[in-house]
Amino acid sequence: MRAGGHVRLALETVPVQALCEQVPRSLPVDIGRLEMGGVVQINQLEWPNTINLLLAGRPQQTVVKIVDRIR
Repeated sequence: MRAGGHVRLALETVPVQALCEQVPRSLPVDIGRLEMGGVVQINQLEWPNTINLLLAGRPQQTVVKIVDRIR
């Protein structure tokens, strides 16, 4: 961000299987150390072990990316 980058949210919701009361309303993502072109993938996030992610073999799907400009 200091180099003029912008945060691009690539994935806003994630399909999960869990009891309603166990699904978190949000999941913090630390982007403080990302440089231009840096990404955070789903498999890098810490999920409660009561959550079953329904990603159909896409554990490396990008959640957030730092881009030069927003299109």
